[in-house]
Amino acid sequence: MDENQLIAQFYGSIPPIASACNLGGDGAARLKIDVPESDLPEVLKFMALGREQLLRITVESVDV
Repeated sequence: MDENQLIAQFYGSIPPIASACNLGGDGAARLKIDVPESDLPEVLKFMALGREQLLRITVESVDV
C-alpha cells in the first residue's frame, strides 16, 4: 500500500435487522453498519474517499 494513501478506520457492527444486507437487482450487495458517534469523523473521511471509486474493504473482528 502506498504510504501516502489515505485510510479511514473505524469501529462498527452489523445491526440485528433484516435489512442489514440488501441484494440489489444489479447483483450488488449493500451493507449497513452501526458506527459509534466517536468514530463519525472517520466515517465522513470514508465517504469522501469512497465516492464513485472502487474500494478494497478489509474487516477484522476485535475485542474491546
